[in-house]
Amino acid sequence: MNKIINYEYRRIPLKDIDLSDDRCRISHKCVYAALEKSIGASGIINPVILYPYDGGYKIISGFKRADIAAAIDALSGGQGSIGCLIAGDNSAAERLLINICENASIRELNPIEISAALKKLSEFYDKPAIVENYLPLINMQKSEYIFNKYLSLDRLTADLKTAVVRGRLPVAAAFILADFSGAGQTAFASILNETRMGANLIVETARLLFETAMQYNKTAERILSDINYEAVITNKDLTTNQKTETIRGALNRLKRPMYESCLERFSGLASAFTADKISINPFAYFEKDEITIKFNINSAAGLEKKIKALNRLKESKLISEFLKEAGRE
Repeated sequence: MNKIINYEYRRIPLKDIDLSDDRCRISHKCVYAALEKSIGASGIINPVILYPYDGGYKIISGFKRADIAAAIDALSGGQGSIGCLIAGDNSAAERLLINICENASIRELNPIEISAALKKLSEFYDKPAIVENYLPLINMQKSEYIFNKYLSLDRLTADLKTAVVRGRLPVAAAFILADFSGAGQTAFASILNETRMGANLIVETARLLFETAMQYNKTAERILSDINYEAVITNKDLTTNQKTETIRGALNRLKRPMYESCLERFSGLASAFTADKISINPFAYFEKDEITIKFNINSAAGLEKKIKALNRLKESKLISEFLKEAGRE
């Protein structure tokens, strides 16, 4: 947008600002604790940008700031005002671009804001124009794939969008969950709240659920119902870690019926070598005829001990059971 915008600074009573109009909003409505604390202590430093409308004002940029200022003002009687920049005459597309540019110029947009920006830009421009002209504006690579991935986040439920904004839900998992129905997303959100999984486990569990649903041609919520996830997450006798392992174990058994018994057998055989401080692990889910072996050496004697252990491993049942050696030298 090359148009020069003229702004006039004024103090505007909060009661005259329409906080309900979201046409330019790209931020997700949730608690922004750091910004709330800053405004409570120092007021609004960067003025909210408004445009006149029907005797009052609507917001172009600064929705979070205005929301927080209004909430603080309501506690003190509702007679306050804030410093604002009043924009001149602009089209709806130009107002949206003002908001996107103002935010992108001072910080990195979170994934949900990117999704909202792309969704609203799509009301005015076609996909090729957005990819070419506006993805770089928000520091994104010119890519239709990236456009589609981030636009998909608009399908997330409000709870999952909040989880992404707060950093609780990794965007890699959010991309997977965006393909679930609302019921599936709600079920996963309840698991997320009750298990306290870390980022890597969240992504792995989302992918496992997606793959299992595809395998059985069922919805994600039906798969979760099949493993009775609600009984697990509401079981007060289980710790959050135990809930995680119970749900993941059930999904693995459903997706790979022999996996748990194979893993138990493998772990039992591999435990014979733990005294030699050799770590032995299968390829993920036994999908390849491979195992990984790790150990440290800090002396010649240590090397000799590891060599002896490896020779015992070579002749062990673990090798014969879990590696297919036909046709290998």
